[in-house]
Amino acid sequence: MFLFWYLERLSSAEMGFRWGRLTHYAVALLCPLVVPGIVAIVAMLAGAVDLSNTNWQKILLNVLIVTISTALVAVVTEEGFFRGWPWASLRRRGMSESRLLIFTSIAFAAWHISAVTLDPDFRPMASQIPIYLLTPR
Repeated sequence: MFLFWYLERLSSAEMGFRWGRLTHYAVALLCPLVVPGIVAIVAMLAGAVDLSNTNWQKILLNVLIVTISTALVAVVTEEGFFRGWPWASLRRRGMSESRLLIFTSIAFAAWHISAVTLDPDFRPMASQIPIYLLTPR
């Protein structure tokens, strides 16, 4: 992503890196906190949770590591390589936004085919593969 960004001399705004509204950031942060929180509360109320042997320091460290690494990987790969660079590059060449959306969505889905077909620990039924590829992550 960075190489293509540099070679094509695209601006950060063209790549999609610009500040949004605070409310959008709040929603983006609240959604992954609220939904698992509700699930945790329901599980606790159902008596399906035992926190007596929980190592909270290890859990917090793991959550921090996963959050930071996922954010970095998502920005560089998903947003940068599958949306930012191709979107900006093809837009400069005159492609319409609807065609850009379709093209980048197909590229993103194609990138995930290997996760569905090659990972020995993740083997959905063949009928579920299109659903996996078309569902936003």
